[in-house]
Amino acid sequence: MGVNIGTIIIHTIFQELGTNNPEDVDLSKVAPHRLEIDKVVLKAIGFSDEEIPEILKELYAELIDLVKSRLERAKSVEGQKRKANTVQVDMYVAELETLLEEEGIEVENSYHFAKELQHLIKRKITDDKKLGDKVLKAFWKKHFGKALNLSMLEKEVQGGLF
Repeated sequence: MGVNIGTIIIHTIFQELGTNNPEDVDLSKVAPHRLEIDKVVLKAIGFSDEEIPEILKELYAELIDLVKSRLERAKSVEGQKRKANTVQVDMYVAELETLLEEEGIEVENSYHFAKELQHLIKRKITDDKKLGDKVLKAFWKKHFGKALNLSMLEKEVQGGLF
């Protein structure tokens, strides 16, 4: 399925070429407009009518292979980024645990402790709010086995439960 922009429909390269497998390139499956444009270009740069079909098959096969490789690489890099972020957060959680130990702060499941952690993370670990929130959430999950819910903890404080 392509994207419709006014009277222009944009398809993926695999849709345009009628396959996502380099070995299955068949010029009869290629979108007619693409085939005509590519033939005109090849003819303009000096290829004969007899050479064009074989050259197009080779070019399309290489194009499919290239696009598939780039898509796989993008997925791989995204996975590596996620893994690097997890390692970074884990490293900061360990640093936070060391700071708590050094400062003699007891770990407790309370709103006040969560707020104290937020300030400690901002002062001593990172002033990047997004990263700080990830560190706090990872710390909380590690120590209490559940996600941090500040609003619930705050309600408990207001209700006099803590």
